[in-house]
Amino acid sequence: MDKPIPNYWFKMTEPRLRTHLYDKLKFPPALVATLLERISAMREERRVKAIKRTVCFAAWEEFLTAPRAELSNVRTMKAQLKRTDPDNTARWDALCAYETVLAALIGRLKEHQRLDLVTPKQLPAWLKNQRQRPPRGDGTHWVDHVPAHIKERVEALFNALPPTKRGKTKVPFERTIPIRQFKAARIKLIKELNLAHELAEQELDMARVPSEVERLTHLIDDITRAQFILDKHKRNTPLPLTWHGLVD
Repeated sequence: MDKPIPNYWFKMTEPRLRTHLYDKLKFPPALVATLLERISAMREERRVKAIKRTVCFAAWEEFLTAPRAELSNVRTMKAQLKRTDPDNTARWDALCAYETVLAALIGRLKEHQRLDLVTPKQLPAWLKNQRQRPPRGDGTHWVDHVPAHIKERVEALFNALPPTKRGKTKVPFERTIPIRQFKAARIKLIKELNLAHELAEQELDMARVPSEVERLTHLIDDITRAQFILDKHKRNTPLPLTWHGLVD
């Protein structure tokens, strides 16, 4: 059967579909067996794609949290400036330029989310493989995805501004993340470190070969150092994806 399989067949349970093919459509046994096998394979393929799509989408939503928060902050600053100092055109132009860059960046990253090909973590390698310009750095923060010449142009606008009379001076392209995102990443790393420490201690208790004892001792030292670094890590700044990134 070369015709496309009707969508309603996928909604049937296998016993019901088997009955439908045999009794209602009067298909021969060999064709029914082939169709059931084909539909089962297609169902599994759809299931895997749906899982991947969910994981990809969630990863991009998490990644986009920080630039969206920054864009919201900039728009709030524009509204405040318009209300309190409407004649400050230099600051207004700097904020507008920054807003434009942020909005364009979010739109570009959302396109990768829509394409559903790679997660943010996989994007740098994918871009390189596609012979496209990869992000600066490791690509783990949205700032890495802003081209250097654009970043420098916006920074120059802010650097030319006189100091604010009150409040904190806005610094564009800071490598910060929302506190909620920081806390979630920190909790994840704490769990990883605790598990890694527990497993390393268990292995060390059973180790008898000197080289293995030395390796595990160094591993426990690294874990302890990573725990210390994590405790001292500045709030609202990006954390590595795994605990190894704390000591690398």
